[in-house]
Formats: sequence, structure tokens, C-alpha cells
Amino acid sequence: MEKLSTDEIAVELLLSDVTNNDENLQEIDFQIIHQKHFLQCDRFKKVTSEDVDIFLEEQANINTKKKTEGDLKLFMAFLQSQGEQRFPELIPPSDLNQHISHFILSVRKKGGDEFEPSSLRGMISSIDRYLRTKSYGVSIITDIKFDKSRSVLKMKMMDLKKLGKGNKPRASDPISDQDLQKMYEANTLGADNPICIRCGSSVPCTLECGQERKHTSSSGVTSPCN
Repeated sequence: MEKLSTDEIAVELLLSDVTNNDENLQEIDFQIIHQKHFLQCDRFKKVTSEDVDIFLEEQANINTKKKTEGDLKLFMAFLQSQGEQRFPELIPPSDLNQHISHFILSVRKKGGDEFEPSSLRGMISSIDRYLRTKSYGVSIITDIKFDKSRSVLKMKMMDLKKLGKGNKPRASDPISDQDLQKMYEANTLGADNPICIRCGSSVPCTLECGQERKHTSSSGVTSPCN
């Protein structure tokens, strides 16, 4: 049998004193509700709007700190690979500007793939954030001494976007003649059934529109297929 707490015993005793008097029942019912509320109130900590704001800020700071540490660790590994043994905050702006420019063009994911443009920009922001905590005195983001690094970053991000990196989805690969032949041989295209007829009639239009879009995108003329 489950052991009752002191407060629960008090409730049971209160119930045992119930009479047939309706007035007494109503009064006792109210006392029972109040007593049960008292039993549960210790399960909920009082939270204010300020507590919520503080929690959100702390979590954001934790995530930012983790990202900064991870990006800085990667940058430090790059510096060591270049024979640079100094901490970033001890490197003069002229040398650090050169290191960062090389880092932007050199850094890759573990598998060798390129980073997304936003990830690359975030790394530079992390390095700048770290330098500010060390009172470096010069900002990678705004100071003219790091103009070269910013230019390299801008051009690298543009190049990555041309490769399909970033939020914009990559364009579909074109259908080759060999692919079309395989679809006809598999009866995916053809006149064997209504679905194939429908697919067969739409594919040439799709291909034509794709070629038209490719041709007009460079000239700035809007394709009628858009």
C-alpha cells in the first residue's frame, strides 16, 4: 500500500468528517480543492517574463560561444599549417590580413567539399569576435587594414553561389539524348498508354523551355516559358 504524505492524510481526515449537510459539503469541497492545489504548487517554479528573456539570451550566448570556439580552432589549425605559431591577437594587422585572405580560399569541410557562403562569412565574424574579446583594436569587418580580406571573402562567396552553394537551390541537370532513349525503351515515354502520351508530349516543351530560359537568362530577356 502506498504511503501517504502528511498533507494527503490531512485531506483524508477532512473527507472522513463529511456529513449529509449540503452546506458542510460545499465548504468541505472548497477546502479539498484548496488543499489539493497546495499539494501541487511545489511542482511549479515561479517564472517571470524577465526570466524567459534571460534564458533566451543565455542560450544564444552559449550557441555563439560554441560557434566562435569551433571556428577559431579551425583558423588556429590553419595558422599552424602555415608555420604561424602566434595567437591571432598577437599577429600584426598586415600579417593577419594576409593569413585570413589565404584561409578564406583554403578552408574546406572534412570531406573536402566547399563551405556554404554563409558559413564562410560566419567564420570571419567569429575571428573578429574573438579579437574583440582580446582588445585587438582593429576590426576585420570594418577597418581598412583588412580591406583585402573582405574583398577576397566577397569574391569567394560570389564564386560559391555560382557553384550552387547557398540558399538558392541548384539548377537541375539537363536531359541528354541517351537519357531520352532509355525512357523510350522503358516505355516511360511513348504512345503505349495515356500517361506515356501525356509525358511524351510535355517533355519536348519542357526541354524547349529549358533551352529558351538558358538562352534568354544571359541576355536579360524574359522567356515566354517563365
